[in-house]
Amino acid sequence: MTRSAKMLLPWLMIFGAGICLRTGIASLSPILDRIERTLSISNAELGLLTTLPVLCMGGLSPLGHRLERRLGLKRAMVTAFTLLTIVLLLRLDGRSYGLLLCTAVGVGVGDAIIRPLLSGFIKGEFASCASAAMSVYAASMGVGSAVAAFGTPRISDITGSWPLGLAFWALPTALAGFCWMLWREDSAAPAQSVSQPARTISRSCILGLTLFFGLQAGINYVAIAWLPSLYVTLGYSDHTAGLLVASMMLAQTGVSFSMHAIMRVLKLTTIKAAFFFPA
Repeated sequence: MTRSAKMLLPWLMIFGAGICLRTGIASLSPILDRIERTLSISNAELGLLTTLPVLCMGGLSPLGHRLERRLGLKRAMVTAFTLLTIVLLLRLDGRSYGLLLCTAVGVGVGDAIIRPLLSGFIKGEFASCASAAMSVYAASMGVGSAVAAFGTPRISDITGSWPLGLAFWALPTALAGFCWMLWREDSAAPAQSVSQPARTISRSCILGLTLFFGLQAGINYVAIAWLPSLYVTLGYSDHTAGLLVASMMLAQTGVSFSMHAIMRVLKLTTIKAAFFFPA
């Protein structure tokens, strides 16, 4: 592998992982009405398909670090991508509601492993440019959501099978896992970050931040899961519903991708304010 490829690979690993984190949910949402008609299930049963992954993401988040301690970062991530690929392929048999529920749990478990380990990978591998790497990570999740919401109804129509439209997203997941397989964990030495003064955060501040980001993530997943159904109820086609949700996700992606520049500006503004208006 050439030097330029080695430098590009970690960025591809972040982008590929981010793409896959939301496709398992975002691909379901635009075709929930088709699933409901085909399987003749209630709204409550339909809601489990989008609720279970989110519950697993939160409740099983310590699983990633436990797996890392036993297998190492690379093997833990490859294991998670393998699991995601398998459960997405299992959606080919979409006629079974029980199997779809199992795949929903599998999507949540895979996300619970990947998300915390990916954040740690970014802190270690991109210590000198963590804000840019986090922006790429956040933007890739938005791209994954947008592409899945926009593409799933169209793939389903082209192939004549909505289960195939769902299973299609195993392909980018497998490609992301392949990128992680190419990474040589033992040769990647984490960059040394510039020493900064220690900061203390109160427990109330930690609880407040946890509540804020938890609610923010909850709102986002509710929008991804149920906004297409709302559009369909209002009379839009599932193609248009997917397009509208994809547009919303792309708008979020633009903001996420520019966050490192915004943070630089805010940091510079804070420094100037402290200089002219000292405490």
